[in-house]
Amino acid sequence: MKIFTTAFFAIAALCLSGCISSFLEPKEDPTTFYVLMPATDIAQSKTQLTAHLLGISLPSYAMRSQIVSFADNGELVISDENRWGEPLSDGVLRTVYSDLRAAFSKNGKISAYSYESYPNSQHSIKISIFELGGKLGGKVAIKSNWSLFGANGAVLASGVFDASADCGDSYQSYVSALSALVNDMAKDIILKISKTKGM
Repeated sequence: MKIFTTAFFAIAALCLSGCISSFLEPKEDPTTFYVLMPATDIAQSKTQLTAHLLGISLPSYAMRSQIVSFADNGELVISDENRWGEPLSDGVLRTVYSDLRAAFSKNGKISAYSYESYPNSQHSIKISIFELGGKLGGKVAIKSNWSLFGANGAVLASGVFDASADCGDSYQSYVSALSALVNDMAKDIILKISKTKGM
Protein backbone atom coordinates (compact mmCIF):
# COMPACT_ATOMS: atom_id res chain seq x y z
CA MET A 1 0.00 0.00 0.00
CA LYS A 2 2.84 2.32 0.88
CA ILE A 3 4.52 1.62 -2.46
CA PHE A 4 1.26 2.32 -4.30
CA THR A 5 0.78 5.62 -2.46
CA THR A 6 4.35 6.68 -3.17
CA ALA A 7 3.97 5.83 -6.85
CA PHE A 8 0.69 7.71 -7.04
CA PHE A 9 2.18 10.90 -5.59
CA ALA A 10 5.24 10.57 -7.82
CA ILE A 11 3.05 10.34 -10.92
CA ALA A 12 0.87 13.21 -9.71
CA ALA A 13 3.96 15.34 -9.09
CA LEU A 14 5.25 14.63 -12.59
CA CYS A 15 1.91 15.53 -14.14
CA LEU A 16 1.67 18.69 -12.06
CA SER A 17 5.19 19.76 -12.93
CA GLY A 18 4.43 19.18 -16.61
CA CYS A 19 1.30 21.32 -16.38
CA ILE A 20 3.14 24.10 -14.57
CA SER A 21 6.01 23.94 -17.07
CA SER A 22 3.56 24.14 -19.96
CA PHE A 23 1.73 27.02 -18.28
CA LEU A 24 4.94 28.97 -17.71
CA GLU A 25 6.28 28.51 -21.24
CA PRO A 26 6.28 31.77 -23.21
CA LYS A 27 3.36 31.99 -25.61
CA GLU A 28 3.45 33.84 -28.91
CA ASP A 29 1.32 37.00 -28.78
CA PRO A 30 -1.19 36.78 -31.66
CA THR A 31 -2.02 40.50 -31.47
CA THR A 32 -1.31 42.58 -34.59
CA PHE A 33 -1.18 46.37 -34.39
CA TYR A 34 -2.07 48.70 -37.29
CA VAL A 35 -1.91 52.42 -38.07
CA LEU A 36 -3.42 54.57 -40.79
CA MET A 37 -0.98 55.78 -43.44
CA PRO A 38 -0.78 59.23 -45.10
CA ALA A 39 -1.12 59.48 -48.87
CA THR A 40 2.00 59.41 -51.02
CA ASP A 41 0.51 61.24 -54.02
CA ILE A 42 -0.55 64.62 -52.60
CA ALA A 43 -0.12 67.38 -55.18
CA GLN A 44 1.19 70.79 -54.13
CA SER A 45 -1.53 73.45 -53.95
CA LYS A 46 -0.86 76.93 -55.30
CA THR A 47 -3.14 78.35 -52.62
CA GLN A 48 -1.46 80.08 -49.72
CA LEU A 49 -2.84 78.77 -46.45
CA THR A 50 -1.66 79.01 -42.88
CA ALA A 51 -4.11 77.17 -40.66
CA HIS A 52 -4.48 75.09 -37.53
CA LEU A 53 -6.02 71.63 -37.77
CA LEU A 54 -8.20 71.05 -34.74
CA GLY A 55 -8.82 67.70 -33.07
CA ILE A 56 -10.95 65.39 -35.21
CA SER A 57 -14.07 63.84 -33.68
CA LEU A 58 -15.00 60.21 -34.40
CA PRO A 59 -18.07 58.06 -33.67
CA SER A 60 -17.94 56.60 -30.16
CA TYR A 61 -17.88 52.99 -31.40
CA ALA A 62 -14.49 53.66 -33.01
CA MET A 63 -12.93 55.04 -29.83
CA ARG A 64 -11.36 51.83 -28.58
CA SER A 65 -8.02 50.11 -29.03
CA GLN A 66 -9.54 47.10 -30.79
CA ILE A 67 -10.38 47.37 -34.48
CA VAL A 68 -14.14 47.50 -34.95
CA SER A 69 -16.00 46.26 -38.01
CA PHE A 70 -19.69 45.68 -38.73
CA ALA A 71 -21.77 42.54 -39.12
CA ASP A 72 -24.76 42.28 -41.50
CA ASN A 73 -27.27 42.61 -38.65
CA GLY A 74 -25.79 45.84 -37.33
CA GLU A 75 -23.73 44.21 -34.61
CA LEU A 76 -20.22 45.46 -33.95
CA VAL A 77 -17.40 42.96 -34.42
CA ILE A 78 -14.62 43.83 -31.95
CA SER A 79 -11.30 42.09 -32.57
CA ASP A 80 -9.03 41.57 -29.56
CA GLU A 81 -6.22 40.27 -31.76
CA ASN A 82 -6.27 43.18 -34.25
CA ARG A 83 -5.72 46.55 -32.63
CA TRP A 84 -4.81 50.13 -33.40
CA GLY A 85 -1.24 51.12 -32.57
CA GLU A 86 -2.52 54.53 -31.38
CA PRO A 87 -5.92 55.99 -30.52
CA LEU A 88 -7.81 56.11 -33.81
CA SER A 89 -8.63 59.80 -33.35
CA ASP A 90 -4.88 60.50 -33.13
CA GLY A 91 -4.27 58.33 -36.18
CA VAL A 92 -6.84 60.17 -38.28
CA LEU A 93 -5.50 63.54 -37.11
CA ARG A 94 -1.92 62.51 -37.92
CA THR A 95 -2.91 61.23 -41.36
CA VAL A 96 -4.97 64.27 -42.34
CA TYR A 97 -2.32 66.62 -40.94
CA SER A 98 0.37 64.92 -43.04
CA ASP A 99 -1.79 65.17 -46.18
CA LEU A 100 -2.64 68.84 -45.63
CA ARG A 101 0.93 69.69 -44.79
CA ALA A 102 2.14 68.01 -47.99
CA ALA A 103 -0.30 70.11 -50.03
CA PHE A 104 0.33 73.51 -48.43
CA SER A 105 3.96 73.29 -47.28
CA LYS A 106 5.34 75.53 -50.07
CA ASN A 107 2.70 78.24 -49.79
CA GLY A 108 1.80 78.23 -46.14
CA LYS A 109 1.93 76.26 -42.94
CA ILE A 110 -0.37 73.68 -41.36
CA SER A 111 -0.19 73.08 -37.62
CA ALA A 112 -2.16 70.74 -35.36
CA TYR A 113 -3.45 71.80 -31.95
CA SER A 114 -6.09 70.68 -29.51
CA TYR A 115 -9.36 72.58 -29.33
CA GLU A 116 -8.20 74.42 -26.22
CA SER A 117 -4.71 75.48 -27.23
CA TYR A 118 -4.78 76.58 -30.87
CA PRO A 119 -4.02 80.26 -31.54
CA ASN A 120 -7.18 82.10 -32.60
CA SER A 121 -5.31 84.66 -34.68
CA GLN A 122 -5.31 82.61 -37.89
CA HIS A 123 -7.40 80.14 -39.87
CA SER A 124 -8.51 76.82 -38.42
CA ILE A 125 -9.93 73.60 -39.87
CA LYS A 126 -12.46 71.49 -38.04
CA ILE A 127 -13.44 67.97 -39.17
CA SER A 128 -16.20 65.80 -37.71
CA ILE A 129 -16.42 62.15 -38.81
CA PHE A 130 -19.77 60.44 -38.23
CA GLU A 131 -19.03 57.06 -39.79
CA LEU A 132 -15.73 55.26 -40.25
CA GLY A 133 -15.86 51.50 -40.72
CA GLY A 134 -17.54 48.69 -42.56
CA LYS A 135 -17.60 44.96 -43.14
CA LEU A 136 -14.65 42.67 -43.71
CA GLY A 137 -14.95 41.33 -47.23
CA GLY A 138 -17.53 44.00 -48.04
CA LYS A 139 -17.68 47.79 -48.06
CA VAL A 140 -16.10 50.35 -45.76
CA ALA A 141 -17.38 53.91 -45.59
CA ILE A 142 -16.58 57.36 -44.29
CA LYS A 143 -19.06 60.18 -43.70
CA SER A 144 -17.88 63.55 -42.47
CA ASN A 145 -18.21 67.27 -42.67
CA TRP A 146 -15.59 69.96 -42.36
CA SER A 147 -15.24 73.73 -42.11
CA LEU A 148 -12.47 76.25 -42.68
CA PHE A 149 -12.76 79.20 -40.29
CA GLY A 150 -11.17 82.60 -40.65
CA ALA A 151 -9.40 84.37 -37.80
CA ASN A 152 -12.66 86.13 -36.95
CA GLY A 153 -14.55 82.83 -36.72
CA ALA A 154 -16.38 83.22 -40.03
CA VAL A 155 -16.80 80.11 -42.15
CA LEU A 156 -14.72 80.57 -45.32
CA ALA A 157 -15.34 77.13 -46.79
CA SER A 158 -17.11 73.94 -45.80
CA GLY A 159 -18.09 70.62 -47.25
CA VAL A 160 -19.46 67.13 -46.75
CA PHE A 161 -17.54 64.01 -47.67
CA ASP A 162 -19.34 60.70 -48.14
CA ALA A 163 -17.53 57.80 -49.79
CA SER A 164 -17.19 54.04 -49.65
CA ALA A 165 -14.77 51.43 -50.96
CA ASP A 166 -14.44 47.68 -51.28
CA CYS A 167 -12.21 45.85 -48.85
CA GLY A 168 -10.88 42.30 -48.62
CA ASP A 169 -11.59 39.85 -45.84
CA SER A 170 -8.33 40.48 -43.92
CA TYR A 171 -7.72 43.14 -41.30
CA GLN A 172 -4.75 44.39 -43.32
CA SER A 173 -7.03 45.13 -46.28
CA TYR A 174 -9.62 46.64 -43.91
CA VAL A 175 -7.08 49.10 -42.48
CA SER A 176 -5.73 49.88 -45.97
CA ALA A 177 -9.25 50.69 -47.19
CA LEU A 178 -9.87 52.97 -44.20
CA SER A 179 -6.54 54.72 -44.83
CA ALA A 180 -7.50 55.30 -48.45
CA LEU A 181 -10.85 56.80 -47.45
CA VAL A 182 -9.26 59.16 -44.91
CA ASN A 183 -6.75 60.22 -47.58
CA ASP A 184 -9.55 60.78 -50.10
CA MET A 185 -11.32 62.97 -47.56
CA ALA A 186 -8.15 65.02 -47.04
CA LYS A 187 -7.68 65.40 -50.81
CA ASP A 188 -11.28 66.60 -51.16
CA ILE A 189 -10.70 69.20 -48.43
CA ILE A 190 -7.46 70.32 -50.10
CA LEU A 191 -9.20 70.67 -53.50
CA LYS A 192 -12.12 72.70 -52.13
CA ILE A 193 -9.94 74.97 -50.02
CA SER A 194 -7.70 75.56 -53.05
CA LYS A 195 -10.78 76.73 -55.00
CA THR A 196 -11.99 79.06 -52.26
CA LYS A 197 -11.94 82.68 -53.35
CA GLY A 198 -9.78 85.01 -51.32
CA MET A 199 -7.40 82.29 -50.16
